[in-house]
Amino acid sequence: MKRIYTLILLILLIGLLSTGCSSPESPAPDVPQELPAAEAPPVETPSEPFAPPEPEERLSETYAEIMKGKSYTMKYRTISNIEGQEIEGRMTMAVDGDDFAMVFESDDISSTSIMKDEMLYLIMHEQKMIMVFPADTDQATEAAPEGPANIDMDGMTYIEKGEAEFMGNMRTYEEYAVEDGSIRYYFDGNMLDRIEMIFDGNSNVLDIEELTDQVDETLFAIPEGYQMFQP
Repeated sequence: MKRIYTLILLILLIGLLSTGCSSPESPAPDVPQELPAAEAPPVETPSEPFAPPEPEERLSETYAEIMKGKSYTMKYRTISNIEGQEIEGRMTMAVDGDDFAMVFESDDISSTSIMKDEMLYLIMHEQKMIMVFPADTDQATEAAPEGPANIDMDGMTYIEKGEAEFMGNMRTYEEYAVEDGSIRYYFDGNMLDRIEMIFDGNSNVLDIEELTDQVDETLFAIPEGYQMFQP
């Protein structure tokens, strides 16, 4: 009887062992693997667009370009030195290329200087006389009146802007270099007040009344009935 129990236990034990060997193993659960963190792309700071410096605003630019263009009419008051005597008068001047006409009027004198057709005409209205000089002579060079018409504007270049006391008042000025000298434009606020021409240390001041890019052709007329001389 004991042998039968032993046999039954042996059979049960063999069954259990065979069941354990034949049963499949449970797969290990998948463990999610952490991926390396991707590096964020560098943030590009947008560069500011290049802005060229703004050109300096100049009040004198229009007037300088008119005079440089050699096609204009100017009216101004000035003080002229005639035979050692200072005479204040009004000047009307027209410039047309290399030609010019300058009319000077004061309480005592009325005269006109005209350069055209390669001739210089000095007209004295009270005497009704006209003196004529070829433009390329030394006599014409000496007889020609001083003024903006005689300034070589081709190489005119801007120098500076500033403030200075001028004729007893503080004025803003803008200065340009020209051959053998300089020109200053003085402003009262935004209005052109005076033009100062500086050559060889001497200053000639023009009290501007009008400056336009239109040429007054009537100023170039040679009056009739005048006695004409040609030295």
